[in-house]
Amino acid sequence: PGGRACVCGNQGCLERYISDMAMIERFAELTGEQISIDQFIAKLKAHDPSALALYREFIFYLGLTINNISQVLNPHAIIINSKIVENMPDCLQEIKTNLMSKLMSLSILSTSTYRSKTNVLGLTHVLIKEFLDIDNYNVSS
Repeated sequence: PGGRACVCGNQGCLERYISDMAMIERFAELTGEQISIDQFIAKLKAHDPSALALYREFIFYLGLTINNISQVLNPHAIIINSKIVENMPDCLQEIKTNLMSKLMSLSILSTSTYRSKTNVLGLTHVLIKEFLDIDNYNVSS
């Protein structure tokens, strides 16, 4: 509530805290430097202080999000689609370390095997389901 303004018109959306785009926008706000996500990851690996501060914030918000999802939905697995998580070797472990709930039964926390295709696959799934008016359409790999 009352968080960062989002393009959807609301405030405090997760997109403004844990997306790859949010990280490079925040980096630009802090440093005045416009960079790509790959350059941000390179700065993380080079231990740039500004990039590391944002990375710690990213881990905090992602852990908080996973805690909330786990408490409400109790999923068996959560798959993360993020170039930052994919490219930082210890990221998943750092997120797991920051999980606060002792009650969740989360067995799997991993990155997507589809990498950058997940948004396209999800959108395609929705469009096919809606266009063909199919209630039980399932996607399998």
